[in-house]
Amino acid sequence: YQCEYKKRTGRKPDGCAVIFKTSRLSLLSSNPVEFFRPGDALLDRDNVGLVVLLQPNDAMGQSDPSAFICVANTHLLYNPRRGDIKLAQLAILLAEISRLSSLPDGATNPVVLCGDFNSTPRSPLYSFLTTGCLEYRGLQIGMVSGQENSPRGQRLLESPIWSHSLGINHQCQYKNKPTAESSSSSPTG
Repeated sequence: YQCEYKKRTGRKPDGCAVIFKTSRLSLLSSNPVEFFRPGDALLDRDNVGLVVLLQPNDAMGQSDPSAFICVANTHLLYNPRRGDIKLAQLAILLAEISRLSSLPDGATNPVVLCGDFNSTPRSPLYSFLTTGCLEYRGLQIGMVSGQENSPRGQRLLESPIWSHSLGINHQCQYKNKPTAESSSSSPTG
């Protein structure tokens, strides 16, 4: 087995890992994703993600990128009252997944998305992940993850949720697609 690991930013030792059987899969790229952005009040937490691109060994020697598999793992912020942060963290992760899984012809590789999303089934966050759509205008930030039963007096989500400086559009894709050599932990502009 091979383990790819991204330590959480800050002082805590935990992080995210993707572990795969080397007799079946080969690592093509490992892309750590840091959600912390200095100077961004929304993205001031130490959560991380990891996105890897794997190639089945039975496809070795073939240059067909459609055989690759994109695997992502993350641990989003726990705080039930900060759905805005969770959505911004998720947008960064999804933009990186989109960058790595996109093929030149517009198709995408299969994606396996894993993690602790700190949300409940049927929550708006869960619905967003399963349907690709989230009507969030007017939604209380504490309702995003479904962890709060009655979040009274909380701010409403506004558009846009995250800063334009991230370079990520409302479809959770980079506005100017960075090249594969670009660092996944630094925003594009």
